[in-house]
Amino acid sequence: MARVWHNCGNRSVALRAAVLAAGMLLGCTGVAGAFACNPCITLDNSIVGTGTLGVSGLNTTIPSSLGALRGANLFHSFALFNVPTGGMATFTRSTTTPQNTVSNIIARVTGGQSTIDGVLAVNSTALTGFLGNPSLYLINPSGVIFGANARLSVPGSFHVSTADYLRLGDCAPSCVQFSARPVTPDVSSLAPAAFGFLGPTPAAVSITQGVATTASLQVPTSSATVTRVLSVVGGPIAITGPGALRDAVTPPQTNASTVVAPRGRVQIVSVASAGEAVMTALPDINVDSFTALGRIDISGRAVIDASGAGSGTVLIRAGRLVMDNASILANTMGNAAGAARAVNLVVKGPMELTNGATVRAETFGAAGLGGDISATVGSLSLTGGSNISRTSQSFNFAVDATGAPTPTGGVTVDATGGTITVSGTNSGLFSTTFSEYLSGVTVKASSVAMSDRGTMSSVAQFDGLSGNISVNTGTLTATGGATIFSSALSDASAGGISVIADSVSLSGRDPLNGSNSSGIFSGSRIISGPPGAVSLNVGSLRVTDGAKIESGSEVSLQGGSVTVVAREPIVISDGGGITSQTARQNVGPVTISAPALTIDNGLLKASTRDSGKAGDIVVTLDKTLLVTNGGQIQSNTINTNPTGGGAGGNVTISAGESVSLAGAASGIFSTTDNGGNAGRIIATTPSLTLSDGAKVSVNTTGGGAAGDIALNVGNLTLGGGARIDSGTQAGGRGGTVTIGPRDSVAPSLAMSDGAKISVNTQGAGPAGDITLDLSTLTVAGGARIDSGTQAGGPGGTVRINAGQSVSLAGAASGVFSTADSSGNAGTITVTTPALTLGDGAKMSVTTQGGGAAGDIVATLGKTLSVTNGGQIQSNTTNIDPNSGGAGGNVTITANGSMALAGAASGIFSTTDNSGNAGRITATTPSLTLSDGAKISVTTQGKGAAGDIELKVGTLTLAGGARIDSGTSGAGPGGQVTITAAGPVKIAGAAVSSNATASGDGGNVTIKTPEMALTEHATISATSTGTPDANAGNIAVVIGNSLRIQNSAITTSATTADGGNISITTTGSQLYLLNGKITTSVQSGLGQGGNIIIGSNGHPVEFVILNGSEIRADAFGGPGGNIDIFAGTFLTTSSILSASSALGVPGTIGIQAGVTDVSSSVSQLPESVLQASTLLRAACATRLAGGQSSSLVVSGREGLPAEPGGVLPSPLVTEGPSLSLDDSPGHDDPSNRIALWVPAPRCLR
Repeated sequence: MARVWHNCGNRSVALRAAVLAAGMLLGCTGVAGAFACNPCITLDNSIVGTGTLGVSGLNTTIPSSLGALRGANLFHSFALFNVPTGGMATFTRSTTTPQNTVSNIIARVTGGQSTIDGVLAVNSTALTGFLGNPSLYLINPSGVIFGANARLSVPGSFHVSTADYLRLGDCAPSCVQFSARPVTPDVSSLAPAAFGFLGPTPAAVSITQGVATTASLQVPTSSATVTRVLSVVGGPIAITGPGALRDAVTPPQTNASTVVAPRGRVQIVSVASAGEAVMTALPDINVDSFTALGRIDISGRAVIDASGAGSGTVLIRAGRLVMDNASILANTMGNAAGAARAVNLVVKGPMELTNGATVRAETFGAAGLGGDISATVGSLSLTGGSNISRTSQSFNFAVDATGAPTPTGGVTVDATGGTITVSGTNSGLFSTTFSEYLSGVTVKASSVAMSDRGTMSSVAQFDGLSGNISVNTGTLTATGGATIFSSALSDASAGGISVIADSVSLSGRDPLNGSNSSGIFSGSRIISGPPGAVSLNVGSLRVTDGAKIESGSEVSLQGGSVTVVAREPIVISDGGGITSQTARQNVGPVTISAPALTIDNGLLKASTRDSGKAGDIVVTLDKTLLVTNGGQIQSNTINTNPTGGGAGGNVTISAGESVSLAGAASGIFSTTDNGGNAGRIIATTPSLTLSDGAKVSVNTTGGGAAGDIALNVGNLTLGGGARIDSGTQAGGRGGTVTIGPRDSVAPSLAMSDGAKISVNTQGAGPAGDITLDLSTLTVAGGARIDSGTQAGGPGGTVRINAGQSVSLAGAASGVFSTADSSGNAGTITVTTPALTLGDGAKMSVTTQGGGAAGDIVATLGKTLSVTNGGQIQSNTTNIDPNSGGAGGNVTITANGSMALAGAASGIFSTTDNSGNAGRITATTPSLTLSDGAKISVTTQGKGAAGDIELKVGTLTLAGGARIDSGTSGAGPGGQVTITAAGPVKIAGAAVSSNATASGDGGNVTIKTPEMALTEHATISATSTGTPDANAGNIAVVIGNSLRIQNSAITTSATTADGGNISITTTGSQLYLLNGKITTSVQSGLGQGGNIIIGSNGHPVEFVILNGSEIRADAFGGPGGNIDIFAGTFLTTSSILSASSALGVPGTIGIQAGVTDVSSSVSQLPESVLQASTLLRAACATRLAGGQSSSLVVSGREGLPAEPGGVLPSPLVTEGPSLSLDDSPGHDDPSNRIALWVPAPRCLR
């Protein structure tokens, strides 16, 4: 081997300072070969001893007699101290020194840097060595280099330092400085206490491991009673090693460790200012007196190792620690417990680990319990697969006084004020156990940045208990598959995860496995016991681009909980999510509290895939919730067994300002597809908006009941196909939908653009109810409120209570209750001051199967308006004409008025199968139908048409409006009953009953004080069907007057019997002007209907026909009868007929006090009859017949002027009620009619 000689003592101070400042330690190290020196060790004579150095070739013996013994301290002082390659420097005991006296051998070097490339030894043989395992101190303020061939052979501890002095004693009461610079003769029996540095640039220490199988510096293995320490204290410290890691159990594999204290303590301290490193503050090292600490570099697969059968401790104090492909180990083997603190690192500045560097404390396969790893750093960087790891393969637990397991070791990193960076596969902070209970991972920093699969984890395997993970930082970011996770691969619980931060940003997925997300997880993705709780207390939170916060997993046996408290808005977007889930058992809740939450194509979920209950979701927001672009909040349970399974969780949302849901697939959901019940959804906010297909939905596809939806809002807006629905697809009950006030003020609800609120059942279970407690309801643009049943289950009830108004507008818009199968449809109930239907909107109850349609009940404080094709309808339809449910009833009460206008507008009840159509009942002070509007009941099948009952103050029909009852099937037509407290006016409109098949037509009954038919108005009952389809009857009861002008009251039949017409009154008049009252049979043998006007007990006071007809005609059958009971019957240019073309004509009976006066209605003559003539003749005639008479003259408003005179009738009428001319000027006196009656007759 080539040998390079150096004169180490003559190296200039200037050169040494330059080299050390550059962090490069050449010293006496051979650059390309062995190190040699001559002389290697010389005394400085500052301590006067006896004897000489023993030099034998490359070896030097240093007897104790050359030093000064004070108590247990043996002091040496050297000018030069070097050990050449292949050489040895041995401290040995002189015969004058007692064997058991020396505890500390303290050597200082005063003349220059030391290079040690051989063996540094302390003789501990029985005859010439030191007994008692003394420690060796080597102090050289000029620097120390341990070359590639350096080794230790010492019985005790070893301390090397570039300190200026070694302080002896704790200075209370006294202490001594054993100083190498300046050199002082002070020595003392006091125990070494501190390494002292006087200048700002302490010299360096360099340690290089060059031999693969040999440690550079190693002290003997410590025991339970003796702890051996290896200390390196200086300025910059560089430790370089060539080899793989040593496990301290088996013989060295490829390389031994570099700096080793088996089961002992390794202390490495780098300083960069004046101060003292106090060693007596064990288990710590006090460096508080330094204003700056120095740099430590550990590289080249160097290993700092305190492992053993019961681990030791590694303590490092530095201003900067750089580890490149290097290790710090404090592993525990065997049954002995390791140190409480296995690794304790204090780095005032950055701590940087790269290229697979590791700090590790492990326990292996026995009962020993390891300690923890703690690092207090300015900043921490873990890259290139570097990590800090606490791992246990032990099979033992620490227990407390009660026998309960207690945590033993974990990983703690305190980078308060600094940054922690974790980047790269296998980079991270790890706590892993197979049986031991570890305390997990604790982190504090101003920021934590994790990327590219970097990890922070606490994992329990087999019977181990994983500890918690706690992160307290200013900002936390995790990208590119970086994760913080806790899991348990056994029945034991995984540890919890707690994050306290000003801001947290999680984004991205694993670049090597896109299914793995960045984020925070508690629970295994393979199989696990109960996950721990995940808790975040943050300023702001962003979970984006596929990142997740999750407790449990789809394979976890149990579910944990997630709690997030944020002081700023939370954003979950682009596939990000916050979830709590489990495969079998109950899931814990997800709780969010923040000023605002945005879920943009993100997910907030609590779910279970088996028998467990899905977790609850509770979101409490000061301001807003925005869910958009497919974002979802969901609680669900999934199970392939439709009769078994856990219940869905509840979703509770409270937002102080608003909730907005937008986008297809966006929404809030609670679902179950098994026997479990779906959970409830409860939302409380001043403003709730759903748009563009968003949903709030509770649904069950199994035997469980769907959950309820309760929305407590100020205003609710639904548009763009948005939906609020509750449904069941099996035997479970559908959930209810309730929308009501957030506080005492009822909300408004506006629905448009195909929005929908629905409750639905597709199975045997009943659909839920819809209850809306609102101020206003607006439904437009195809929006719907719908209760439906598509199977055997009954439909739900729709209840609408609006304090101000309900408005339905637009084709396909409306409120619906449907039954498509054997289940009955639900009822629709509306209570509001004003109800408006327009532009094709509908309020409808329908059955399309065997189930009955529901009822419609509207109670209106003021008005009903139905226009432009708006409809209120009850329908029953079925493709099987022999089966079908009954139609529902429509009952409407309006305390102000009802107005129906427009073609196709109206109120309808229909059936086209065997089910009876429902009944229509309307009660209002004023009912108006115009422009083709209808109130209609019809049947097209075997079922009977429903009845119409109108209870009104006034009724006005105009412009083609109709009230009708029709049958076009075997079922009879419905009855039409109109009861009016005031006038009924029908102008160009109709009230009708029609039969066009085999069913009988329905009857029409109208009761009113007065009624006027004009402009070709009709009241009719017709039959155009089979001979069995009789026309219905018409009954009109008039209190004062009935006027028919250019209009008709008619019954007709094609072949069947015509219906009867009866007009009864308590008095007043019937006036036909070009009008008709007819019953007719057009062919066949049907009998013409009868016409009865008045009655014997209650004749009509005046019946006046002017160019009019009263007919009861037949074709083959007998004509109908006409009976008229009147006080006065007047007719002109009119026809009364009861004929039959082929059969027997009917009879015409007229009973009237005055009948057909001159067959005309004319003015009175101007000539006056003589009363005396009329009176005398009249009375004489009666006396001649043997009848005694008396004359009583009485009358109203006085007596006739003379006997036989006429008295003006008190029934003289003027004005339009009996006017023959409705043209302008009809009030002219020349157009008035005066009716005169004879003077009173002579009575017996």
